[in-house]
Amino acid sequence: MQVNYRKRIKESMVKYIFSVLVISISILLFSCKENKSTNSDSTLVAFKPHNKSMNSGKDCGLPDSMVMECAVLDVAWLEPLSSNNNLNSAISDTLDYFIKGMIGECIFPEENHFRYGSLSLDSLAKIYFNQHQEFINEFPEAVSKVWSIDINVDSIYQNTKTISLAVNGYTYLGGAHPNSFTSYHSFEKSTGRIISLADIIIKYKEFLKIAEKEFRKNQEITEEQDLEEAGYFFDEGKYALPSQFCITGDGLNLFYNNYEAAAYAVGQISYTIPYEMLQDIIDLSKIR
Repeated sequence: MQVNYRKRIKESMVKYIFSVLVISISILLFSCKENKSTNSDSTLVAFKPHNKSMNSGKDCGLPDSMVMECAVLDVAWLEPLSSNNNLNSAISDTLDYFIKGMIGECIFPEENHFRYGSLSLDSLAKIYFNQHQEFINEFPEAVSKVWSIDINVDSIYQNTKTISLAVNGYTYLGGAHPNSFTSYHSFEKSTGRIISLADIIIKYKEFLKIAEKEFRKNQEITEEQDLEEAGYFFDEGKYALPSQFCITGDGLNLFYNNYEAAAYAVGQISYTIPYEMLQDIIDLSKIR
Protein backbone atom coordinates (compact mmCIF):
# COMPACT_ATOMS: atom_id res chain seq x y z
CA MET A 1 0.00 0.00 0.00
CA GLN A 2 1.51 3.31 -1.07
CA VAL A 3 1.82 6.16 1.39
CA ASN A 4 1.97 9.81 0.30
CA TYR A 5 4.87 10.86 2.51
CA ARG A 6 5.00 14.39 1.13
CA LYS A 7 1.34 15.05 1.92
CA ARG A 8 1.61 13.28 5.22
CA ILE A 9 4.43 15.41 6.64
CA LYS A 10 2.66 18.65 5.71
CA GLU A 11 -0.53 17.43 7.38
CA SER A 12 1.44 16.26 10.41
CA MET A 13 2.83 19.70 11.15
CA VAL A 14 -0.66 21.23 10.98
CA LYS A 15 -1.95 18.55 13.36
CA TYR A 16 0.92 19.24 15.73
CA ILE A 17 -0.04 22.90 15.99
CA PHE A 18 -3.55 22.03 17.07
CA SER A 19 -2.40 19.33 19.49
CA VAL A 20 -0.37 21.95 21.30
CA LEU A 21 -3.43 24.20 21.48
CA VAL A 22 -5.46 21.37 23.05
CA ILE A 23 -3.01 20.57 25.83
CA SER A 24 -2.58 24.29 26.54
CA ILE A 25 1.12 24.19 27.30
CA SER A 26 3.05 27.41 26.73
CA ILE A 27 5.02 29.12 24.36
CA LEU A 28 7.28 29.99 21.63
CA LEU A 29 9.18 32.51 19.63
CA PHE A 30 12.13 33.39 17.58
CA SER A 31 12.69 37.01 18.38
CA CYS A 32 12.74 36.47 22.12
CA LYS A 33 16.03 34.62 21.68
CA GLU A 34 17.58 38.06 21.69
CA ASN A 35 16.32 38.60 25.24
CA LYS A 36 18.44 36.04 27.11
CA SER A 37 19.08 37.24 30.63
CA THR A 38 22.52 38.47 31.53
CA ASN A 39 21.59 38.85 35.20
CA SER A 40 24.22 37.38 37.52
CA ASP A 41 21.63 36.66 40.26
CA SER A 42 22.29 33.44 42.16
CA THR A 43 18.75 32.27 41.39
CA LEU A 44 19.61 31.74 37.73
CA VAL A 45 19.33 28.09 36.73
CA ALA A 46 22.31 26.52 34.99
CA PHE A 47 21.96 23.80 32.37
CA LYS A 48 24.05 20.88 31.21
CA PRO A 49 23.84 20.37 27.43
CA HIS A 50 23.31 16.93 25.90
CA ASN A 51 23.08 15.82 22.30
CA LYS A 52 22.55 12.68 20.28
CA SER A 53 23.11 12.33 16.55
CA MET A 54 22.12 9.24 14.57
CA ASN A 55 21.83 8.42 10.89
CA SER A 56 20.99 5.57 8.55
CA GLY A 57 21.58 5.20 4.81
CA LYS A 58 24.08 4.04 2.25
CA ASP A 59 25.97 7.33 1.85
CA CYS A 60 25.55 9.13 5.20
CA GLY A 61 29.33 9.26 5.63
CA LEU A 62 29.92 11.35 2.53
CA PRO A 63 30.21 15.17 2.49
CA ASP A 64 26.79 16.85 2.65
CA SER A 65 26.88 17.91 -0.99
CA MET A 66 27.29 14.27 -2.05
CA VAL A 67 24.69 12.66 0.22
CA MET A 68 21.79 11.26 -1.81
CA GLU A 69 20.25 8.58 0.42
CA CYS A 70 20.37 9.17 4.15
CA ALA A 71 18.10 9.79 7.15
CA VAL A 72 19.43 11.92 9.99
CA LEU A 73 18.15 12.46 13.51
CA ASP A 74 19.83 15.14 15.63
CA VAL A 75 18.58 15.97 19.12
CA ALA A 76 20.15 18.48 21.51
CA TRP A 77 18.56 19.13 24.89
CA LEU A 78 19.30 20.76 28.24
CA GLU A 79 19.43 19.21 31.70
CA PRO A 80 18.44 21.69 34.46
CA LEU A 81 20.80 21.90 37.43
CA SER A 82 18.56 23.76 39.87
CA SER A 83 18.57 23.09 43.60
CA ASN A 84 14.77 22.74 43.29
CA ASN A 85 14.01 19.14 42.35
CA ASN A 86 10.41 19.98 41.46
CA LEU A 87 11.62 22.51 38.92
CA ASN A 88 14.19 20.09 37.52
CA SER A 89 11.57 17.37 37.10
CA ALA A 90 9.02 19.70 35.52
CA ILE A 91 11.52 20.99 32.97
CA SER A 92 12.99 17.58 32.14
CA ASP A 93 9.58 15.91 31.80
CA THR A 94 8.24 18.71 29.58
CA LEU A 95 11.27 18.68 27.29
CA ASP A 96 11.16 14.89 27.00
CA TYR A 97 7.43 14.97 26.19
CA PHE A 98 7.75 17.55 23.44
CA ILE A 99 10.96 16.20 21.90
CA LYS A 100 9.48 12.73 21.57
CA GLY A 101 6.19 14.25 20.43
CA MET A 102 7.89 16.06 17.56
CA ILE A 103 9.59 12.85 16.43
CA GLY A 104 6.39 10.86 16.93
CA GLU A 105 4.43 13.36 14.83
CA CYS A 106 6.77 12.68 11.92
CA ILE A 107 6.67 8.90 12.09
CA PHE A 108 3.10 8.38 13.37
CA PRO A 109 1.24 11.37 11.87
CA GLU A 110 -2.08 9.57 11.57
CA GLU A 111 -2.14 8.50 15.18
CA ASN A 112 -1.78 10.16 18.56
CA HIS A 113 1.97 10.71 18.46
CA PHE A 114 2.15 11.48 22.19
CA ARG A 115 1.30 7.86 22.92
CA TYR A 116 4.87 7.07 22.04
CA GLY A 117 6.38 9.12 24.86
CA SER A 118 7.23 5.88 26.67
CA LEU A 119 9.55 4.82 23.85
CA SER A 120 13.24 5.57 24.10
CA LEU A 121 14.99 7.92 21.70
CA ASP A 122 16.80 4.93 20.18
CA SER A 123 13.49 3.10 19.61
CA LEU A 124 11.94 6.12 17.92
CA ALA A 125 15.05 6.50 15.76
CA LYS A 126 14.83 2.86 14.66
CA ILE A 127 11.21 3.29 13.55
CA TYR A 128 12.11 6.50 11.74
CA PHE A 129 15.02 4.88 9.89
CA ASN A 130 12.86 1.89 8.95
CA GLN A 131 10.26 4.21 7.46
CA HIS A 132 12.96 5.98 5.48
CA GLN A 133 14.11 2.67 4.02
CA GLU A 134 10.52 1.71 3.20
CA PHE A 135 10.12 5.03 1.39
CA ILE A 136 13.26 4.37 -0.69
CA ASN A 137 12.08 0.86 -1.56
CA GLU A 138 8.63 2.13 -2.55
CA PHE A 139 9.80 5.23 -4.43
CA PRO A 140 13.24 4.41 -5.89
CA GLU A 141 12.95 7.26 -8.40
CA ALA A 142 12.14 9.92 -5.79
CA VAL A 143 14.01 13.16 -6.37
CA SER A 144 15.00 13.51 -2.71
CA LYS A 145 15.90 10.56 -0.53
CA VAL A 146 17.48 12.62 2.24
CA TRP A 147 15.39 12.93 5.40
CA SER A 148 16.20 15.04 8.42
CA ILE A 149 14.78 15.63 11.88
CA ASP A 150 16.66 18.24 13.89
CA ILE A 151 15.45 19.19 17.38
CA ASN A 152 17.16 21.49 19.84
CA VAL A 153 16.34 23.19 23.13
CA ASP A 154 17.25 26.77 24.00
CA SER A 155 17.21 28.56 27.33
CA ILE A 156 15.49 31.79 26.30
CA TYR A 157 15.03 34.01 29.34
CA GLN A 158 14.92 33.85 33.11
CA ASN A 159 14.60 36.16 36.09
CA THR A 160 14.15 35.50 39.81
CA LYS A 161 10.58 34.21 39.33
CA THR A 162 10.37 32.52 35.93
CA ILE A 163 12.34 30.66 33.30
CA SER A 164 11.43 30.17 29.64
CA LEU A 165 12.69 27.48 27.28
CA ALA A 166 12.10 26.72 23.61
CA VAL A 167 11.92 23.37 21.83
CA ASN A 168 12.74 23.98 18.17
CA GLY A 169 12.00 21.34 15.55
CA TYR A 170 13.06 21.23 11.91
CA THR A 171 11.96 18.39 9.65
CA TYR A 172 12.37 17.46 6.03
CA LEU A 173 10.92 14.20 4.75
CA GLY A 174 11.18 14.65 1.02
CA GLY A 175 8.34 17.11 0.51
CA ALA A 176 8.15 20.38 -1.36
CA HIS A 177 9.77 22.25 1.53
CA PRO A 178 10.99 21.63 5.09
CA ASN A 179 8.79 22.27 8.09
CA SER A 180 9.60 23.85 11.41
CA PHE A 181 7.83 24.19 14.73
CA THR A 182 8.73 25.81 18.04
CA SER A 183 7.05 25.34 21.39
CA TYR A 184 7.84 27.65 24.29
CA HIS A 185 7.56 26.65 27.92
CA SER A 186 7.62 28.99 30.90
CA PHE A 187 8.01 27.72 34.45
CA GLU A 188 7.49 29.20 37.89
CA LYS A 189 10.85 28.72 39.57
CA SER A 190 9.55 28.25 43.11
CA THR A 191 7.21 25.36 42.24
CA GLY A 192 8.10 24.13 38.75
CA ARG A 193 4.53 24.85 37.64
CA ILE A 194 4.04 25.64 33.94
CA ILE A 195 2.81 29.20 33.33
CA SER A 196 0.07 29.73 30.76
CA LEU A 197 -1.38 32.96 29.42
CA ALA A 198 -4.56 32.22 31.36
CA ASP A 199 -2.52 32.29 34.57
CA ILE A 200 -1.39 35.87 34.11
CA ILE A 201 -4.14 37.61 32.11
CA ILE A 202 -6.46 39.64 34.33
CA LYS A 203 -8.55 41.41 31.70
CA TYR A 204 -8.89 39.04 28.74
CA LYS A 205 -10.91 41.27 26.39
CA GLU A 206 -8.53 44.19 26.86
CA PHE A 207 -5.54 41.92 26.31
CA LEU A 208 -7.09 40.51 23.13
CA LYS A 209 -7.63 44.02 21.75
CA ILE A 210 -4.04 45.01 22.41
CA ALA A 211 -2.72 41.74 20.94
CA GLU A 212 -4.76 42.21 17.76
CA LYS A 213 -3.68 45.84 17.41
CA GLU A 214 -0.02 44.84 17.68
CA PHE A 215 -0.57 41.91 15.29
CA ARG A 216 -2.03 44.22 12.66
CA LYS A 217 0.83 46.65 13.18
CA ASN A 218 3.38 43.86 12.79
CA GLN A 219 1.75 42.55 9.61
CA GLU A 220 0.95 46.02 8.23
CA ILE A 221 -2.81 45.42 8.18
CA THR A 222 -5.16 48.35 8.65
CA GLU A 223 -7.84 48.33 11.33
CA GLU A 224 -10.53 48.26 8.65
CA GLN A 225 -9.20 45.17 6.83
CA ASP A 226 -10.88 41.82 7.44
CA LEU A 227 -8.19 39.38 8.60
CA GLU A 228 -9.63 36.41 6.72
CA GLU A 229 -9.97 38.40 3.52
CA ALA A 230 -6.38 39.56 4.02
CA GLY A 231 -5.31 35.91 3.79
CA TYR A 232 -4.96 34.98 7.46
CA PHE A 233 -6.34 31.81 9.01
CA PHE A 234 -8.77 33.40 11.45
CA ASP A 235 -12.34 32.08 11.29
CA GLU A 236 -14.74 34.76 10.08
CA GLY A 237 -11.85 37.21 10.26
CA LYS A 238 -11.86 37.15 14.06
CA TYR A 239 -8.40 37.48 15.60
CA ALA A 240 -7.21 34.67 17.90
CA LEU A 241 -4.21 34.41 20.19
CA PRO A 242 -1.37 32.05 19.19
CA SER A 243 -0.65 28.74 20.87
CA GLN A 244 2.78 30.03 21.91
CA PHE A 245 4.08 32.94 23.98
CA CYS A 246 7.34 33.79 25.70
CA ILE A 247 8.13 35.84 28.80
CA THR A 248 10.98 38.23 28.00
CA GLY A 249 12.66 41.13 29.74
CA ASP A 250 10.79 43.68 27.64
CA GLY A 251 7.32 42.22 27.33
CA LEU A 252 5.23 39.24 26.27
CA ASN A 253 6.22 37.85 22.91
CA LEU A 254 3.42 36.19 20.94
CA PHE A 255 4.41 33.64 18.33
CA TYR A 256 2.54 31.89 15.53
CA ASN A 257 4.05 28.81 13.91
CA ASN A 258 3.81 28.09 10.19
CA TYR A 259 0.21 27.42 9.10
CA GLU A 260 -1.17 28.63 12.44
CA ALA A 261 -2.14 32.12 11.30
CA ALA A 262 -1.12 32.24 7.65
CA ALA A 263 0.23 30.28 4.68
CA TYR A 264 3.70 28.74 4.75
CA ALA A 265 5.05 31.52 2.51
CA VAL A 266 4.26 34.09 5.20
CA GLY A 267 6.49 32.28 7.67
CA GLN A 268 6.42 32.37 11.44
CA ILE A 269 4.89 35.49 12.97
CA SER A 270 6.39 36.97 16.12
CA TYR A 271 5.87 40.24 17.96
CA THR A 272 6.33 41.59 21.49
CA ILE A 273 3.83 43.55 23.55
CA PRO A 274 5.75 45.83 25.95
CA TYR A 275 4.89 45.49 29.63
CA GLU A 276 4.11 49.21 29.69
CA MET A 277 1.05 48.45 27.53
CA LEU A 278 -0.08 45.66 29.84
CA GLN A 279 -0.26 47.44 33.19
CA ASP A 280 -3.37 46.15 35.04
CA ILE A 281 -4.09 43.89 32.03
CA ILE A 282 -1.85 41.04 33.17
CA ASP A 283 -0.54 40.15 36.63
CA LEU A 284 3.03 41.37 36.32
CA SER A 285 3.80 40.32 39.89
CA LYS A 286 3.75 36.67 38.78
CA ILE A 287 6.45 37.05 36.14
CA ARG A 288 8.67 39.96 37.21
